[in-house]
Amino acid sequence: MRNGEATRREIERSALELFVEKGVSETSIKDISRRANIADGTMYRHYESKNSLAEKIFVSAYLYMTNKIAHRVAALETLDEKLSYIINYFCKSFDGNKMLLTFLLRMQYSQSQHINENPNSVYKTLIRVFEAHLPEDNIYKHQPELGAMIFIGIVSQAGIDRVYGRTERSMMEDYEFLKRAAFHAIDIE
Repeated sequence: MRNGEATRREIERSALELFVEKGVSETSIKDISRRANIADGTMYRHYESKNSLAEKIFVSAYLYMTNKIAHRVAALETLDEKLSYIINYFCKSFDGNKMLLTFLLRMQYSQSQHINENPNSVYKTLIRVFEAHLPEDNIYKHQPELGAMIFIGIVSQAGIDRVYGRTERSMMEDYEFLKRAAFHAIDIE
């Protein structure tokens, strides 16, 4: 008999691979069970449905990453350190686990309730940073939501381009460029 925790990890690993390869809607319980080398019934003992499994993978990874970012950013002193950390974390995370980041980027729209509810989302973390650290004459000090959208858009689009095979470079190869572009866009050079 298999260890329950090991079985869950194998189900999640197999599902993640299939969700990235085929998409959630095109992946069946049978596909996941075969890949994980388990019976279909075993899958249902651990997860209510394929969609609940996809949601669990998304929420676990998303909360882990955003909480780590928010806590580290809160401990850093300067605006440059805080924003550089966010970009660096995303670049290293993408390069270190492209499959998981691909899944997160593809699922973010269908899982928006978890993003919107999370007080430590990167979006809300950036709003707090902009409100506290941007100079008074910077438009994003007074419209931090817009600044957060622009900042996230620049950095996440670089990941999306890699998901769709538009560039072969690693994210870290573009780190300095992404940092300059994001800083320029929010008028802090």
